[in-house]
Amino acid sequence: MAPGRPSPISHFTNGHTANGRHQRRRRLDRQQPAEIYGLPEYLYNAYTHLAYTGAYGRELPLLIDAGNGEEITYRSFQQCAAVLSRNLELQCSLEAYDTVAILALSNIDIPIVTVAAWNVRANVVVLPPEASIDELQAMLVQHMPRVIFVSTVLLDQAQQLLSGLSNSRRVQIVLFDIGSNANSYQSPINNMPPLLAIHQLYISNLDEVPSERQPLSFNEAQELTAVIYFNHQIGEDGTILVDANSMSHYSVISFYNSSLRRSPSLPSTGSASRPARSEPNRPQTPISPTSRLNIAESSLDHTPDIAFTVLRMHRAYRLHRVLFDMFCRGARYIVAHSFDPAQFVNLVDQYALLYAELTFAEIAQFVGFMQTHMMHRLSSESEADSQVSVSQATVSSLLDPELSDMLATLRIIYTESDRAELELGAEVSRLLPNAIIVRTRFGSYVESPVRSRT
Repeated sequence: MAPGRPSPISHFTNGHTANGRHQRRRRLDRQQPAEIYGLPEYLYNAYTHLAYTGAYGRELPLLIDAGNGEEITYRSFQQCAAVLSRNLELQCSLEAYDTVAILALSNIDIPIVTVAAWNVRANVVVLPPEASIDELQAMLVQHMPRVIFVSTVLLDQAQQLLSGLSNSRRVQIVLFDIGSNANSYQSPINNMPPLLAIHQLYISNLDEVPSERQPLSFNEAQELTAVIYFNHQIGEDGTILVDANSMSHYSVISFYNSSLRRSPSLPSTGSASRPARSEPNRPQTPISPTSRLNIAESSLDHTPDIAFTVLRMHRAYRLHRVLFDMFCRGARYIVAHSFDPAQFVNLVDQYALLYAELTFAEIAQFVGFMQTHMMHRLSSESEADSQVSVSQATVSSLLDPELSDMLATLRIIYTESDRAELELGAEVSRLLPNAIIVRTRFGSYVESPVRSRT
């Protein structure tokens, strides 16, 4: 729920003389430039106070594609978002107050698409890929997008979705996961614009870099929708019930800052204690990024850690949460299209990952993968040793030494699952003595990247 509309001058109401009004106006003028209410500007301003570039002499990647190793740095992110937003206006006729929909599997381009839409002052609708066509149509009937970004494997689903909506003929479909040519994909919907590939929209056809846009005022940030999340279910009579939660630029910033104030202290890597849960709270006034996020370069004694994630951007609050964790907290992500245990082990080894964000099913799959390796190891030993049960085996002998070395850096597996720690925590600790499962509301790691590795 969006917060109520406080008066922009609610802190300057004491005194009624002309001199008092003059003093209030001077104080308000001094305070105005310190507050940033538009989301792209807020995120970019927050990141500048992390001072990573100066500390390390090079730009650190915000996002890394697990499949091909492609890196997106802060500078490339900003440039891509600026060019994409301009081309969305020029080639897709996107305007302020329009809607951009995302129907996609995990993809490192999704955060760029989101910020590009916010640059244009369009709002973003995140659609669950597992939903039925009828459910998706119920979500979009009141939020028809001007542009929809789609994973190629979901193109048929997107086209069926749009063909069932009466006012979908002007919707531009942009494809993820392909090169710069979308001509091989044809739309069966009459009078639909030709399909585009996202890389076509990253190509700058401008003589100069797009200029900065006019920042949002306080009132505009309160009124302008930034993102819409859906809760949907099927009623007893078969009716599809959809609850749309619209969040403005102001409410997104407020909600994130409020959640940080309520975030529990995470356990040390040597402790298996579980952090206390925190309940939802009403968003508060945004905290100035300058006062909260200024990290001195002298404290940056190592490269900030990277977490593994499969971006499930359609889940509640996940779209903006990832962006805020990157820009405001210094989080860095290895982004996989899906979870594969063998690939995950290789990534932990390659990037010395300390953190991972996994679902209950993924943790169970990972445990099963490790158990299989453990059984192979036990079966390869002598007949006498093989009589020892798995439960009696010493922890140090459970895993193949090579696999143990590859997973040695892993410390915390973050999850939204209530069941994960209860049902899988003991087995994870037995197989990986240095790792624990931590349940978080959003599944996102928010520890400061500035920490000592002990």
